[in-house]
Amino acid sequence: MPNRSDSEHLDWLEEKLSWFKSELIKAEAKVRQLAPLVVNLDITIAALRVESNTDTLSEPQFNMDALPSTGARDNGNSIGSATSFVPGARKSNRMPNRKNKYANVSIMHSAGQIINGSGKSLHADDVAREIYLITTPEELKAARQNVASDLLRGSKKGFWKALGRNQYVKNA
Repeated sequence: MPNRSDSEHLDWLEEKLSWFKSELIKAEAKVRQLAPLVVNLDITIAALRVESNTDTLSEPQFNMDALPSTGARDNGNSIGSATSFVPGARKSNRMPNRKNKYANVSIMHSAGQIINGSGKSLHADDVAREIYLITTPEELKAARQNVASDLLRGSKKGFWKALGRNQYVKNA
């Protein structure tokens, strides 16, 4: 029959186990929160290196699939989860971040630079790809929807000409 000290020790061990599990869940949530930001920065740096021809790096070095998985689930309600507010992070999981060149410029102004700098007609997808760091079809759809409204508004204000559904060209 276990004595009192064995029972107390068992209680203490269970309490420690519970605390470690709680800390592990918080750490996993933090990894899920930071991993997309690391990937985005890695992609941005690679793209800028390719654009400036200072390096031949073209593939991101960070692999989210290589992250360890403990099988713990996050329902998005825990503190520090991927759905928690993070200052400076994008508000929607669907909406990609803008390229640095367009980060602090309105969509309307960015679209104007792109359309007026192009010698051909552009689809809203082309403009979205130029403004945003797009990696998935879902991100392209979200970016296109965001850009399309400004493209239509800009054409109605006479900044550029609409040729058809989501197709635009600079004024002659």
